[in-house]
Amino acid sequence: MKSQRCLYAGKRFDRGSGLLSWIAKILRGKGPPEAQAGAKPPPPVGRAQAGASAKVPPRGAFLATMSHELRTPINAIVGYAELLLSPQVESGPPQKRLEYTRLILRSSRELQSLVDDVLDATRVQNGTLALKDQEHDFAELTEMVVRSMHDLAEANGINIVARLVPGIIVTGDPLRLRQVVRNLLSNAIKFSPNGGDVNIEMQRSYAGKLILAIRDPGIGISAQDLNRVFEPFVQVDHGPTRRFGGLGVGLSLAKHIAELHGGSVTLTSEPGKGTEARLILPDTRITWPADRKPTVA
Repeated sequence: MKSQRCLYAGKRFDRGSGLLSWIAKILRGKGPPEAQAGAKPPPPVGRAQAGASAKVPPRGAFLATMSHELRTPINAIVGYAELLLSPQVESGPPQKRLEYTRLILRSSRELQSLVDDVLDATRVQNGTLALKDQEHDFAELTEMVVRSMHDLAEANGINIVARLVPGIIVTGDPLRLRQVVRNLLSNAIKFSPNGGDVNIEMQRSYAGKLILAIRDPGIGISAQDLNRVFEPFVQVDHGPTRRFGGLGVGLSLAKHIAELHGGSVTLTSEPGKGTEARLILPDTRITWPADRKPTVA
């Protein structure tokens, strides 16, 4: 059997014009269209608020949530950029300028991810999301995602432990598959407690399928909510107020992209005991190393 490569990240890390116009209005402090018309903006949809949210217009709820989600990275980018231009920082130690630059980059990537997810959700709705297949090493793809999530994991006090097997060749769209892994991993980080470990493992089923399992020790999901979380723009929050960010499109996109590859995304969870997310790709898209034996049914 090929030796696994174990990668750590976190504290133990070793090394559409309409949308743009609307974003501009948010930056000017005008808020979503409903607020501009004088109507009271609807509250953001929370995970445990699904029943009550049926009375809220879906478009209004989405715009209110998106307004909040966009403001967070935008405010960080503007704030740290202003600090970089201040005389105190300009004449100060270079380490401080480097720190602010990294924070700007992290917030920029967060903003880019939010906008990309909204645009991709539109492509899914229109049926125009297509794959560009090519062969690639899935361990290298996963490692790239893990390393890109280092700052987010470190900021949340989370350790990522990835046990990867090199040499497993997947025929698929590497950009879209990275998106799936990123969305599943970011959810695991977001819902895990400070100091927790998120574990990633690559497995082969007896049917020859590739399974990427991502396990977290987080808050978990109730049985009645497991199917709902795959609906676009749906979030499930275990509390009277919304505690976790996001637009609620990550799992929906991940599921759709996996299905375009002939695979699936599944969740196994229990409240208070964490969640295991699985990306499953069919054997027709996998070329296994000769010595890689099945590990799961």
